[in-house]
Amino acid sequence: MSEITLTSSQAIATIDTKGAWITTLLGNGSDILFSRRQLMNTDGQQKLRGGCHVCLPHFGPGGESGLAQHGFGRELEWEVENQTDTLLELRLTNTHPMYAPLVAKLLYLLTDNELSMQLTLENTGSQSLPVAPAFHPYFAHAAEPVQLNGAQLSLETLAGTEFTTATDHALEIQGKIVRLASVNLPVWAVWTDQLGEYVCVEPSHSGNSFIDSLHGVPDELEQGQLKSYRFALSW
Repeated sequence: MSEITLTSSQAIATIDTKGAWITTLLGNGSDILFSRRQLMNTDGQQKLRGGCHVCLPHFGPGGESGLAQHGFGRELEWEVENQTDTLLELRLTNTHPMYAPLVAKLLYLLTDNELSMQLTLENTGSQSLPVAPAFHPYFAHAAEPVQLNGAQLSLETLAGTEFTTATDHALEIQGKIVRLASVNLPVWAVWTDQLGEYVCVEPSHSGNSFIDSLHGVPDELEQGQLKSYRFALSW
């Protein structure tokens, strides 16, 4: 496990190789993401919150797969393949036994006003593999109101998660607008448990598709197939 820092002249991002987890993101000297930390819920349990992590191979509950919430990608150590001041390429091959043929690559690219992330999945095995990935960013807000596409969010109602379908969003938060865009991740989950000053607007392939088909079904990666999923946030 190690932390790697990407820097441009006006932005800084820190990434933990365990989980390929973005732990902090600052733009123009202010927090874009709520920095990762342990928080305590009302039952006295510690919860790891903040930053942004990949949900791999699925978002939400694992259903019949038996996989944990949001999969295994955020829990495993990723290998560094390439690194510059503003770019980081990570690779994951030591996955869950059910997904041993899956090779995952994550590319992070930082500019002065944008952080983009691209997940590329390859099935090196002979059997198809269901995948329905997502990214899980926690956006920092010092106080309400928080607006999404011009409409004010009622944070008290979001513990149950609201889903919307789009290719992009405008999140107005802390006096600035953060623009969110995705490719092959059209189903967005809007959520907060209010343990801290954050709200999550999360692009996913098909919502909780490992347990239901309300927002689509997983991709089935066939032998030798590659597919990429992209998320970018700019401010």
